[in-house]
Amino acid sequence: MKRIYLLFAMCSLTFGQAQVPNNGFEEILSDGFSPKNWGSVFIQPVHIDLTTGESMSDEIWFQGVNSFTMAAGDCLTGSWSLMVSNAYNATQETTIPGHAVLFNDELSETANGWNSGIPLPDGAVVQFLGFDYKFMPMGNDVAAAKMELFNENSESIGVAEITLLPQPDNFQYVYVPVAFTMDDTPKFMTITFSMQKDDSEVNFGSVLFVDNVVVNTAMLGVRQPENRAFTVYPTIAENQLNIMANAADLGEVSATILNLEGKTVAQQKVAFNGSAGSIDVSALSSGTYLLDIRNGSDNQVTRFIKK
Repeated sequence: MKRIYLLFAMCSLTFGQAQVPNNGFEEILSDGFSPKNWGSVFIQPVHIDLTTGESMSDEIWFQGVNSFTMAAGDCLTGSWSLMVSNAYNATQETTIPGHAVLFNDELSETANGWNSGIPLPDGAVVQFLGFDYKFMPMGNDVAAAKMELFNENSESIGVAEITLLPQPDNFQYVYVPVAFTMDDTPKFMTITFSMQKDDSEVNFGSVLFVDNVVVNTAMLGVRQPENRAFTVYPTIAENQLNIMANAADLGEVSATILNLEGKTVAQQKVAFNGSAGSIDVSALSSGTYLLDIRNGSDNQVTRFIKK
């Protein structure tokens, strides 16, 4: 890891407040199916017959293209999402868990390669890992997402990990704050989506879709699906937040207010009168917060400022 970081420290790339490159997967390489900046590394097993010198490789089946990753039309916003799937070793009769990694390929039109992770500009803000996902396992599969931050000495200073359970019908927004292990400045970041959590079951045919990857509140404006369930106003509030639901007769929904460190500062049930509801924020200190509204399996996160 240290050798890779020192190489990229020479690059002059700026992602503006640590925005994840191609976080919505709308940029596709010229092959027509590979999302720019995202991919996987797979080493094909090769066996050498010591008698004849002939090489033999296992027969590997992928879902779709010859990769664990590809762009997919099943998305929440835009035209594309990232699809991650498993492979099958037909020779060994085993399933190979797939993965997707963020690569530093901003200036490359070639397929994503060995240079995983991205350098972070001075002053980069990385607060949490958040994204929309849909997970359709063929069995009891459990997927995972992980972001890790490193300092200038390539030492790990913080990790954000999310366990991804089955979510087959609709995209679900999830996020987790970074758990910092060292008070230091992040200089390098890796993000990985894995089709296997620890030693969980892995099945050929399971599929994970990911969209709108964000790492700070400044990026939340990127993930605004057109079919938002709620409208929250005003975005700068002194005493009350108003919530307008796009559907009538919701009854009660759960509302959680978090600070920028991901800590819950308030939680309550919101009762709707028709399609209108409200939350009292008068007791909050001045600052920026996240409002997480949940209605069954659906949720929406909105940023607001308390005056």
